[in-house]
Amino acid sequence: TEEAQEQKKDTSESADGSTKLQDSINQKKEEEINRNSSVVADTKSDDSAKKEALAAIDELKDEKSMQKSVADLLKKDGYQTAVEINGDTCIISVFEQKDDKNVAKTIMQKAQEATNHKYLMEVTFK
Repeated sequence: TEEAQEQKKDTSESADGSTKLQDSINQKKEEEINRNSSVVADTKSDDSAKKEALAAIDELKDEKSMQKSVADLLKKDGYQTAVEINGDTCIISVFEQKDDKNVAKTIMQKAQEATNHKYLMEVTFK
């Protein structure tokens, strides 16, 4: 039916939206990793700058990995999301869902469990 095609279109648009946003988030992390890698590779960098850069790279890679596991977990439960970890905050953008407190609460709980309650959770609906 026409309605079913419309719903399918909406779903694919939101999937594209979450994928685009997640790609953009991942790109930012990669750029930060590359920036820190440049500091490590630069012969003019002193040891403390190199140590800081290496620590930042490890943290960025951990955040990127955690973002992926949270997004994968939520996707398995049927949510189209993009996940960004920034410092102590985990920001989850939810697509194709109505802005609903119960949905937000469920997503927060699942994400909290996945991250061992390491981050402050923010859920936004797109």
